[in-house]
Amino acid sequence: MSFPVRAYLWLIRFGWYLAIIVLLLVRLAWGWECYQSGNGHLHHLDTTTAFFQTLNIPMPHLNAVISGWTELVGGILLMVGLASRLIAIPLAFNFCVAIYTDGHDQ
Repeated sequence: MSFPVRAYLWLIRFGWYLAIIVLLLVRLAWGWECYQSGNGHLHHLDTTTAFFQTLNIPMPHLNAVISGWTELVGGILLMVGLASRLIAIPLAFNFCVAIYTDGHDQ
């Protein structure tokens, strides 16, 4: 086997292991950020509810609780690696609502 082929195969093998590590670090970072955000929402529920009222979100208290629990539980599940694909759906919806309301706030 020639040197370029061996180097290419080594690069593929190294890239596979590197991808696993990078994806783990990304999952841990996003999970931690979601956990912290959800924890903040739930510990400062009055402030979050007042903020949601300024954004004209309907039922601001209920939506603050749902958003906080979604981020808290979703962050934990992402960090642990359980149901990552399943919890990504409500997290993505939560973040889309946040982006939408932030864009219409101005």
